[in-house]
Amino acid sequence: MPKRFTATEKWEDRWFRRLPLKYKLLWIYILDKCNVAGIWEYDLELAEIFIEAKFNEKDFIELFRGKYTKVSHSKLFIPKFLEFQYACKYNELNDSKPVHKRIIMELKKFSPDTLSIDYKQSIDTLQEEEEDKDKVKVKEKDVVKEEEKISYAEFVTMTLTEYSKLTEEHGEEMTKGLITILDNAKGAKGYKYKSDYRAINNWVINEYNKRQGNKSKQTGNQARQGSAPETFKGRTLNPDEY
Repeated sequence: MPKRFTATEKWEDRWFRRLPLKYKLLWIYILDKCNVAGIWEYDLELAEIFIEAKFNEKDFIELFRGKYTKVSHSKLFIPKFLEFQYACKYNELNDSKPVHKRIIMELKKFSPDTLSIDYKQSIDTLQEEEEDKDKVKVKEKDVVKEEEKISYAEFVTMTLTEYSKLTEEHGEEMTKGLITILDNAKGAKGYKYKSDYRAINNWVINEYNKRQGNKSKQTGNQARQGSAPETFKGRTLNPDEY
């Protein structure tokens, strides 16, 4: 049985401590049962047997959002696993190191673009060596075809991979703000996009930053004026009502 490091500080981590007890156990179970490369075979039914608790997919997606990437219809990749276990980010893997070579062999069964991997050395030779053995490598177009879009708001959908990229680049709070802006725009004006993820990158991020800048200016003006906001019919107006 492989021995692995564990992070004792996880019990102080805000995300982890807010998980329901059975999902805390599920997360520890996933980190124990994933392979050397951080790939876990998605099987909630088997997890229920070991943990003696019931799980559902909707709660799983919501509670573990941003913690994994779906690389096939039945396998999930835990990016932080490599960083913690090997003190090495997945874009720093080097096939000249024996331990890294094992990891690369596992990850090359999936699309490098899906995993966002940029190896230090070329892995074309490794791929050729494993070509006959590796019959389960997933092509990028197959991964895209298999990954379904998830509804994150009434009018906004995207894949879990796309959502994970947004949270990694902008954080959870800003990502929720971006989704809200796009959702309101599509609902109010009837905008339609083939990809909501691309729409967010094309204009929603700029709109979000613009609004944040306006809020900062508005707060500064009120502070300099040193007076209470204007009142109307006995109630205080919020800044958004001006």
